[in-house]
Amino acid sequence: MNTQQLHEIYEQRIESLMPYIRHKAWGQEDLIQEGCVVIYEMLMKDPETPNSFLRNDARSRMRSFRQRGKSLDNGKKREFVVYRYDNDEKNYENLFAEIFRNRRLPLDHQVADKVDFEKFLNSLSAAERIIVRCKLEGWFDLKVKKKLRVCWENYYALKRGIRPKIFEFYNV
Repeated sequence: MNTQQLHEIYEQRIESLMPYIRHKAWGQEDLIQEGCVVIYEMLMKDPETPNSFLRNDARSRMRSFRQRGKSLDNGKKREFVVYRYDNDEKNYENLFAEIFRNRRLPLDHQVADKVDFEKFLNSLSAAERIIVRCKLEGWFDLKVKKKLRVCWENYYALKRGIRPKIFEFYNV
């Protein structure tokens, strides 16, 4: 099959699929375009693909495209801090001071911090200790709650009880 035949098949099939794509894309041009690209790619693989399969694949790809947020105009902007220096010793030192600030501590401070943290963990109850360890590993509240097998009220009560203990232990 050459590309001209593929384009003809695509033009015939897209007429019946376009209302479905517009409906699932909620009028977002990026998603409509992604749905059309998916249909074209699937027709390249197999020109006899049924419409139901094309719809399903377009819907799933649009959903993942929306979740990934690859569009340039989706509003997710990251802010970067840019440091400029032109061989000026003062700015050069400030740059490295900013980069390495509190980056490394001497070994004796690291040991003291570790011992203090272990003492702090031992002062907590078993459930509070689990919460602290899981949160340090980056777990979400739902996952920690499921691990503890408690309801939301009890979970938040445990979390609220940890903060005063931190302030009390570290004298913040």
